[in-house]
Amino acid sequence: MKFTPKRKIDPQAVQKSLRELKMLFGDRPAKENAPLARSVGSAVRLNLKERQ
Repeated sequence: MKFTPKRKIDPQAVQKSLRELKMLFGDRPAKENAPLARSVGSAVRLNLKERQ
């Protein structure tokens, strides 16, 4: 089954976000990053909800 997003996803924007996340997280161990990842995840979800 192929995933087809309802809205067009801009690959450049995705790459940019991934780069920003890498800068945020750096090379720290996953344990330290877990709370940050959760807050970033919820921020992303909120952002998507607002855009709809």
